[in-house]
Amino acid sequence: MDAKIRDPQQIIALFNRNVALEHGAIYQYLQHAYAIGEIGVGAEIINIARAEMRHMKYFAGIITELGGVVTLERPAVELRAANLHEMMVLGAAAEDEAIESYTAQLDLIDHPGALRVLERVILDEELHKEQWGEFDAEVAELAYQASYPSPGPVQDPALAALLNGAFEEAYNEVLVYLRHYFQSSDWEAKDFLFENSVWKMRQMGLMADKLHELGADPSFPWRPVPIEGALSDRIAQAIAIEQASVKRYQQLSGCPVPHEVRSILKNALGQSVYQQKQMELLRDLNTREGFAEPGYVPIQEAIAPPAAAPRPAYTVGSLIDQPAP
Repeated sequence: MDAKIRDPQQIIALFNRNVALEHGAIYQYLQHAYAIGEIGVGAEIINIARAEMRHMKYFAGIITELGGVVTLERPAVELRAANLHEMMVLGAAAEDEAIESYTAQLDLIDHPGALRVLERVILDEELHKEQWGEFDAEVAELAYQASYPSPGPVQDPALAALLNGAFEEAYNEVLVYLRHYFQSSDWEAKDFLFENSVWKMRQMGLMADKLHELGADPSFPWRPVPIEGALSDRIAQAIAIEQASVKRYQQLSGCPVPHEVRSILKNALGQSVYQQKQMELLRDLNTREGFAEPGYVPIQEAIAPPAAAPRPAYTVGSLIDQPAP
């Protein structure tokens, strides 16, 4: 009996679980990388987290293609690690879980696009598992040690709380922007929205570095918000995010903080002002008369050459048929 899964809703459910696995892995890897700091292994772990972000994008593409909504949930994740070795073990275990789950889906699903994505992601997860083993061998030779949670004490609790508050907001703003990006069919809007998420992630990294210097760990509370509505509704929500972000960084900039932290806040404020203006521009572009969010365009129409432009008239009189000097 053929038990292959062809129902779009079942595939959407499976792939939303895959997105959740990737989200959990990103959370785990970033938290451990931030606890380790800027030594080589920490940077390598962040590179793996970036690859997991791409996997989320691949899975989300299948979900939206099938008419689903990307939920971007985050499962419970084991983070506690007494030392670097335990962090590496947890990283390898996360890859094992992903490989086992995705490999099982290869035998369950009957959808060419979904199968291609699974095969592609499994290749990365197998490489990542090997890398975690290499990292484990590398950290065994280090005199440096790290753990999660960081042992403390926190050098400046008030400053750490200020940075963590901004970090939490940036993290949740990234999630909103990613969900907007996944669900939009307007490629111009997708570019705007993804750019916003990239800058928020950059802010997270800068703040996490300062928290590490203070002996504190960044806080990742997940606060999902609904994103239903048309493109115009999603743009309005993005503008509201940046308006709140501008107000927040204006307030934080007035706090007594070290120069290097003030520089980070100034940069974040400037980025939020810019992103707000960008989203307002996108709103104006998409509310002009006659605009409709584009859907599917047949390839023949997409590649049709434009009509030839009219030949410009000469402005100083034609030289045709004039006698030679």
